[in-house]
Amino acid sequence: LKEEKGITHILNVTNEIKTKHVLTLKCRKISIDDSPNENLIAHIPDALEFLKQCLEEKGCVLVHCQAGISRSSSMVISFILDHFRTNLKDTISYVKERRKAISPNYGFIRHLIEFE
Repeated sequence: LKEEKGITHILNVTNEIKTKHVLTLKCRKISIDDSPNENLIAHIPDALEFLKQCLEEKGCVLVHCQAGISRSSSMVISFILDHFRTNLKDTISYVKERRKAISPNYGFIRHLIEFE
């Protein structure tokens, strides 16, 4: 990934996948269940801190979950909302244009509305 895509940081937002630490990459794991009952808001500050650190270091981050549909997209959306002060509807559309498969679960959508 580093050579192919220029990835310098990895944010793993799953319970299921272990983070393999690679000396050349900075990694963070935030254990999040893909459940509407999961408190997404509680995890956003940790994710934002890591993503902002990546930006400050002029890095390139891979944000991933099990399927790339709900958890990772929710974290990317929360970052865009916070960093660019956009609205939720436009942000979801923006992310969906880049990855058509995204579909945050309804609990995450509720939390993103609250976060907005």
